[in-house]
Amino acid sequence: MSNSDPQAEYFDHVQVVKNIILLNKKLRAIIEHKEKSGFSDIDLEISSLMHQMTYFSILVQLFYPLEKTYEMMKQNPTNPNNDDTIKSQVLAIDFNSRKSFLVLTAFSLETLLKVIAKKYLISLDPRNSITKNYLEVMDYFEIEHEEYEDLLKVFHYSRNTLHSGTHITMDSEPLRYKGKTFTFKIGQKNVEHTTWNYFTYFTSEIIEIFEKIYRSPKFNSI
Repeated sequence: MSNSDPQAEYFDHVQVVKNIILLNKKLRAIIEHKEKSGFSDIDLEISSLMHQMTYFSILVQLFYPLEKTYEMMKQNPTNPNNDDTIKSQVLAIDFNSRKSFLVLTAFSLETLLKVIAKKYLISLDPRNSITKNYLEVMDYFEIEHEEYEDLLKVFHYSRNTLHSGTHITMDSEPLRYKGKTFTFKIGQKNVEHTTWNYFTYFTSEIIEIFEKIYRSPKFNSI
């Protein structure tokens, strides 16, 4: 998890697949160990997220390590015989794959949060940031959220940076989570923590929030 140069990650694609499979297992465990029986709309959203994780585990196995994709594209007669062009195409595949994972995962988790809020009649102001929505839902279920606040900001700032350009209007104070410092600057183009390993790590930590929601007495009271 050192930098965002895809070449630094050629060697760890097997670990990335393992990380995504572990995310899938964590999601499955939430449903399997819930106190109430029956399959709710909330469970359905989690199941959808599980299918999404399966898709990305297959995607990573297909395209990584990137040397394999490079050699495959090099053999394609429709590609110009230009090494730099092929390398740029391979890097674009890597960037778009990572971007899709973070954007779609963040969106699915936000949808899950909103489904939970609707089920429990938690009023979320549409003007709120997604971080504030998370905190309000966690407050309802009496879950301590101080440790997660910076994590949620890092996760969604990273998503915004990759999705449609940096949305930060001023240089932010460094965000800290579990001993690691994350910085965001105006117009920042290259964010250190935009690697597969960081994305799967962040996702795993946020899934813990939903694990705690599912174990909450309030969640299981209706």
